[in-house]
Amino acid sequence: MDTLESKEHLKMRVEKATRQRLRGKSETEIQKELAKVFETLKTGPRTFEEYNSAEYAIKSYWEFVESKRVDAVLQERKDEQKRAADKIKNGVERMWKGSASTDESEQAWKTAEQFMELYPAVRPNDTATGAAFKKYMRVNNLDPRELSSWEAALQALAATNQPEIFLSPKAAGIGPEEELGGYSLRSYPNLHLLLRPAPTAEQLERLKAAKMSADEYKNSRPELRDGLPFVIQQQFFKAAHSLASFEREYIFNDENNGKLLAELNRTQGQFNLSGLRAAFHELKKRGELELKPIAAHGQITTLTEHEPRETGEPEAPGKLRAKVARMSSSEMATFLRENPSARRAIDGV
Repeated sequence: MDTLESKEHLKMRVEKATRQRLRGKSETEIQKELAKVFETLKTGPRTFEEYNSAEYAIKSYWEFVESKRVDAVLQERKDEQKRAADKIKNGVERMWKGSASTDESEQAWKTAEQFMELYPAVRPNDTATGAAFKKYMRVNNLDPRELSSWEAALQALAATNQPEIFLSPKAAGIGPEEELGGYSLRSYPNLHLLLRPAPTAEQLERLKAAKMSADEYKNSRPELRDGLPFVIQQQFFKAAHSLASFEREYIFNDENNGKLLAELNRTQGQFNLSGLRAAFHELKKRGELELKPIAAHGQITTLTEHEPRETGEPEAPGKLRAKVARMSSSEMATFLRENPSARRAIDGV
């Protein structure tokens, strides 16, 4: 394919992509947009942002027909990134040479405090460790205002101990050792735990709750003894909805959910999806749950689906019969009008 044919072929691809994008528009609107697109093809990309955000077909055209312009845009982008990197590098070098502004120094101290909160194994009163961090970041021209600089220094110093640092397993709640350094630190079996950020209070709470039985979870919170608060209800409903995704027979309603909670209390099962699934299978085996009926067709077994109601599932015939019996004639008329599937169910009762 020669150059002219290639150019026309790429232009046709641009037109095709544009028409697909404008599907549903009138031909007049499409022609107006095509005129703008073809003008853009002629001028080529003016900025990296314009090139980067262009459709694939337009990029392909530019790269073939306006390759010099594309190269110039990409080079301009590289130069811009280099200037930004040099500015940061020069600013960090200036800081390490003692020319940091008051704001820069305050920002660096705040980041250091954030780092020590996240990594309690690093002892804030250990001047030798502090000096080691400072030296490593200065030599490697790392910005002390960035948390990633402190984390990179921790990983490197713990692995090499050049210069030496001291970490406290006891302060991190990992072991009884007050302080480890040198070979003792490098060979410490739980070193990987010392180099991890400490879990947040929320993460610790979730981990603790996941390991509790239903009774333990309830007893740990006095507010649960008189019923589940809204937040805890939401957590249970989320797990129960997940259960319905794994166990397709499960009908999500108040009665079934209450039986699951009772079973968890009886067996002291864990208050999570695994615990709910175990309780589900036990209750299913005992025939105590309301489940979706299964219809068999040859070798294929499927779940019989119903029109949804308030709880998302149909009422059992016995319950429906009792419910209708309590209604007045006007209430029944309204009920049947708002629930088309109810009349079919009643006819079959």
